[in-house]
Amino acid sequence: MRKKPFWKVNCPEMRKDSVVIWGAGRIGRGFVGDLFADSNFHLVFVDQSKALIDQLVKQGSYHVVRAKSESSIARMRIEDYEAYSIEQAEEIKKAFCDTDLVATAVYPQNFEQTAADLQKLILTRRAVRPDAPLDIILCTNLVHAGPKFEAFLYQ
Repeated sequence: MRKKPFWKVNCPEMRKDSVVIWGAGRIGRGFVGDLFADSNFHLVFVDQSKALIDQLVKQGSYHVVRAKSESSIARMRIEDYEAYSIEQAEEIKKAFCDTDLVATAVYPQNFEQTAADLQKLILTRRAVRPDAPLDIILCTNLVHAGPKFEAFLYQ
């Protein structure tokens, strides 16, 4: 069992932050979801696959396997999440306005559509919380992903 980091100990009044994870595939649910769940974030998954979202909602939890070595394998249960298909615009809009952090776990060939979707949400969020910063983390395997995504975002 992993020891709690010092900043999580004796802080029951600590507000639970949320992260919107755009892309609920293996990377989004696996590495990205596990990373933020382990850091006490509430996860909000958004994906274009309605079947995947329906499965996540129905299950109410999922497992991630952390394998450091053959003898050190842990099965982690992740259950503090919401999951929305791309058609659930109002729910996504609310989650987006309530967060300060977005992680995209999409393939580079989906950057243009993802940026278009996020652009609308960013403008809505800015009208509601004009002074609140928003960080976007690109979880993709692409050299210079930031400038490429940014170009689509500003189109």
